[in-house]
Amino acid sequence: MRSIAAATALTLAAATCLAIASPAHAETFPITDSFDDPSRWTSEEIPGSTSTDVASFPGARSAPNMAYLDSYPIGPYEARIFRAITLNNGASLPRSCTASIWATYAQQVDLGNVNVNLKVHSGGPTGQIISVIGAQHLREGWIQRNFAPIPWPANSRTITVEIAAYHGVAMLDDFSINCR
Repeated sequence: MRSIAAATALTLAAATCLAIASPAHAETFPITDSFDDPSRWTSEEIPGSTSTDVASFPGARSAPNMAYLDSYPIGPYEARIFRAITLNNGASLPRSCTASIWATYAQQVDLGNVNVNLKVHSGGPTGQIISVIGAQHLREGWIQRNFAPIPWPANSRTITVEIAAYHGVAMLDDFSINCR
């Protein structure tokens, strides 16, 4: 009876968590992602307050696809996207990683900037934050933003990258990560 109750509790807990898209297979480093495969990214929106999309948009930096995170008008809400990265089972855990994303703000809104947070979680999106840095984009044009140094967690084969926009509309392209 206890095992049934425990299984039910785990199922309910899993159903209430944000499901994160992850590749069908483990990946090898370095990884470069131009948002060409939207299924690798999961969006989190607040209906009526934020919206996100990974699709083909005019103005993409390199490929036709990019991420579009809209948290305008100004409010306390973030538009967020996530990407899980899982190591091969036989691969040794890396010590640290570096990552970057190209970002700009959408000029279509009457706000001259957007704030972007770059985070990395141990495990899934509710896991411990192991890297975080914020950046404000004040001018037009694509700017490469680097994540804070990412120490690979000793107790996980997966990390989850989170990119959040608030106080504006961000356009993102060409994510890359390398671990050693």
